[in-house]
Amino acid sequence: MASSGSNYSAHGAGVYCSYSSPTLTNCTISGNTAIPSGNVVSSGGGLCCYSNSSPTLTMCTISDNTAYMGGGVICDSDSNPTLINCTISENSVSGDGGGMECISANPTLANCTISRNRASYHGAGIDCEKSSPTLTNCTIIANAVPSGPGGGVECDYSSSPTLTNCTISGNTASSYGGGVRCYSSSSPTLTNCILWADTPQEIYVSSGTPVVRSDNQDDQGAQARAV
Repeated sequence: MASSGSNYSAHGAGVYCSYSSPTLTNCTISGNTAIPSGNVVSSGGGLCCYSNSSPTLTMCTISDNTAYMGGGVICDSDSNPTLINCTISENSVSGDGGGMECISANPTLANCTISRNRASYHGAGIDCEKSSPTLTNCTIIANAVPSGPGGGVECDYSSSPTLTNCTISGNTASSYGGGVRCYSSSSPTLTNCILWADTPQEIYVSSGTPVVRSDNQDDQGAQARAV
């Protein structure tokens, strides 16, 4: 399956799921643009999971999609997709969540790469709002947010993502948390992760209590806690 090139919708320009949980294997979702409709902002340039939708994606590529929120993927309203061996890359948003936007959702990602995504405001790699995604053996690399925080992972509104055996490297933010930013009572857990060469800090805590176990951080990690 390939969804590409000229698909336009306010939500899920490539694939839209509502009260449904399809299985996608070896798929490419690329080059789609979600555009606003009236007062409705656009979301999910590549994939939109809405209202208890939890699709399973295996060995899929989600790339070069655009929207206001969730350039690659948006998970909203108790939707908990599972992504295995997937690549989310080179997606962009004019708002939040260049690679993935999570709103009241808890997706599971294993052996995935989230790279070279771009957001204008928050969370170039992943933006979490009231969400607790689980990432295992994932790579979050070279994502950028030029006008805000959370180059790799943005944790907001009591979000508590769990990252295990992940690499967060080479991500950039204009203000706080090149690697990970914690805000509004968020408490991410990082175990056996590598945080390296993220700018301006590896981890920045505005509000919340991150739990970091056996991680390897470069010298910027010494500036991890700041208020």
